Amino acid sequence: YLDQDRIEYLETEFLGPKNFNNLVKLTINKNSLQKLKSGFFIHLYFLVHLELRENQISIIESKTFSYLYSLEHLDLSGNCLMILNGRVFIENII
Repeated sequence: YLDQDRIEYLETEFLGPKNFNNLVKLTINKNSLQKLKSGFFIHLYFLVHLELRENQISIIESKTFSYLYSLEHLDLSGNCLMILNGRVFIENII
């Protein structure tokens, strides 16, 4: 749980394969995240539950969630989404 930690930005490498590749649940609620970058969740193949509630997320880049093959629950409530690319879940487009 990374709730209420005043997180504004997370490096892509933070959730790299050496640190959290077997993670099943991740909550980053009530922080100050503003943007979700493409590839941020790239190594979390087994993540089932992701909560990003009550941040300040306004932009989600394309392919941000495309490698979350096991994801069943995603909560983005309480954010101010302004830009949501239509391809946030798509890995490969022909």
